[in-house]
Amino acid sequence: MKKLKITINNIAYIVTVEEETGNALPAVEPHGCFNRPVTSRPSILPLTPKPVASIPARGGGNEITAPMPGVVLAIRCKEGDIVNNGDVVLVLEAMKMENEITAKKAGHIKEIKVKEGQTASAGEVLIIIE
Repeated sequence: MKKLKITINNIAYIVTVEEETGNALPAVEPHGCFNRPVTSRPSILPLTPKPVASIPARGGGNEITAPMPGVVLAIRCKEGDIVNNGDVVLVLEAMKMENEITAKKAGHIKEIKVKEGQTASAGEVLIIIE
């Protein structure tokens, strides 16, 4: 057995090579497109992130809307509660995933328009914050 150091793309690898004798398979020559020399490299374009479509809140940001259709699993607030920006106010199940819906502004809960177990459509008003 021999230990060899191989460098690929400026990264060094240490490999152990064992010499095979006797019943070794013959080496296979590559064929087809692998036999041709590379004359040019394909250009690689950088990936640019696409903007995620979002459903804008209506009423000046006072309404929390369902970002996707789903079932209301839990309501984590009640009318009159004071919430801060980013507080979880509701859990919506969509595609077997639990999605925490958060308040987009601070204020108090004026009205909860859904009940637990209710199906909500995308864009439907769930909660109104004042």
